[in-house]
Amino acid sequence: RVPMGVTPAVTAAQFVGIILGVLFEAEVPEGLQLIAYGMMDSEEVRRVRRGRRSSFILVGGDMISPRRVVLSSLLRIAVGYMFLAALFVTVVQAESVIAIFYDVLALGFVESIDDHAYAMAKRGFFGKTMVLATHEKKKLLIDFNRKRGISSRYWSHRCARIVYFSNAVIMLAGLSVITVNQQHGKYRCGSITVNFEEEIWERAHVVIDMQDGFSTEERLLLYSHFSGTYIENGTHGGYPRYTEQNKRNSSKFEALVGAELLFCHELEAWVFRHELIKTSQNGKEENECSWLMRSPDTITFDIEEAADYDWNVWTGVIKPSSGLYVSCNECANSEDCGHRGTCSSDRQCKCDDEGHFGYKCEHERPCDSLVSEKQGCCGWRHENPILLVNDNSFASDNDKFNTVYNRPIYFQTNLTGIPYDMRKFDKVPPDHWSFERDSPTYDFANWDDFFDRSSEHDGLDDLLTEGYSVIIYFTGNRWCATMLPLSETITSWLVRLDYHAFWNTALDPDRTFIMSDITSTSYPTGVDWFEMRRRINYKLEENVSFYYGPIGVLVPLVGYEGSGWFHCPRVEPTGLQ
Repeated sequence: RVPMGVTPAVTAAQFVGIILGVLFEAEVPEGLQLIAYGMMDSEEVRRVRRGRRSSFILVGGDMISPRRVVLSSLLRIAVGYMFLAALFVTVVQAESVIAIFYDVLALGFVESIDDHAYAMAKRGFFGKTMVLATHEKKKLLIDFNRKRGISSRYWSHRCARIVYFSNAVIMLAGLSVITVNQQHGKYRCGSITVNFEEEIWERAHVVIDMQDGFSTEERLLLYSHFSGTYIENGTHGGYPRYTEQNKRNSSKFEALVGAELLFCHELEAWVFRHELIKTSQNGKEENECSWLMRSPDTITFDIEEAADYDWNVWTGVIKPSSGLYVSCNECANSEDCGHRGTCSSDRQCKCDDEGHFGYKCEHERPCDSLVSEKQGCCGWRHENPILLVNDNSFASDNDKFNTVYNRPIYFQTNLTGIPYDMRKFDKVPPDHWSFERDSPTYDFANWDDFFDRSSEHDGLDDLLTEGYSVIIYFTGNRWCATMLPLSETITSWLVRLDYHAFWNTALDPDRTFIMSDITSTSYPTGVDWFEMRRRINYKLEENVSFYYGPIGVLVPLVGYEGSGWFHCPRVEPTGLQ
């Protein structure tokens, strides 16, 4: 496999390796020389042979036919060209200078191994018979002007010289073409999908003003929110630079600034960074290349290869991390499309049917509606169905429905009051239970500080009274359900061209109330869900300081792990979105 790119030092070593390999290779020039002597025209033969039958003679006086010499020379040339072919393939695949010269030396040894075996046999290591055979005088003498060799103007001599130098020219030209293609990114993947592990920096320094003086604010940073599509956008120090794309349609951000994956020469490592997220509050005491995540030391141009190693992540301190997973969005054949589609001429998978979607047709088509586990009591129906969003003005031709982070979106609207269909089994309407806050048997850990303390959440009481919608969507490695005012329709939500889970605060403590487990599922079924609590710690009690972690307390909606929460109904939904 030709590397995606190599450093200038490696490029120079490749050319030097080709030149040295051609010079050191002895079989081709020797074979060409013998053939040139044996293919001279009749006039030349008569002048050189001086009446003898052959221009080739063995020590001891025996003559040998030129045809026999030419045939053996062709075999010798074949060995030489196998060496040159192996040399070329080895050199163009090398990614370090030392590897190139080791490979050239190894190939030279392999080609000369027969000479070493002959020398060992001549010394008697392989028995008396081999000693006698190797000492028998069979040396070939060439009856020709040895001072001039094949430098004369005979056509056979000129052809031999042309063929010899053509070897070097062809190999250097081929290497030049490959080098130019590497520099233009022909062997690189232009579009990749990046999936970050759930690393969290609780007090990330986010730039909010760079015009009227540098200022930052502290925000919760989940690295997984930066998962998604990255496109090669030029180079940085000769290495490809990958830029984050819009989460809704994988196009370029209109207003937001995307994150970057690039090679940092100061560290000799790949790094993840964002120009608006600083590793210091004043933006001056920055990590090299302002890295937020970095790979181990490497020189590889292949970000997929670099992602296979454990990285370091910045969370206020340097922390080891399993890093990220990178996959190429381009295909080479139908196998890359999972045999669920065909690979087009532009290296994009075209899924054969509506049963799958995604860059590699890797996702199953989502169900048209969802029901929660609580609907098992009621014929698996919602009065207000949770429906797949399919706005034709925003859906792509390949997917036929709307997506964020390459996952479908679900929408439920015209709701009022507390959404008990999406709450724990022990949370039922008020006429089914009583809440004794001051009871001695009261369990503080079971207290819901979201809906039971709705007044502490900005505008939540008004939302529950006036009506709202719930949108279910993917945020990089988890699904979330967030409440929206009725004034914000799914169309107005989709029109946010620069939607991003981090910059649009997907984990809004005043609106997002349930979250799935970490998952890569195609849609929200088959994964456990949790109520989100304890995210307004400073408002809970006056006399106690609480700390429950950066995303609060996740309380399972169902008491059995693996039972999931949402399901695909077989009955038709009762409404349309």
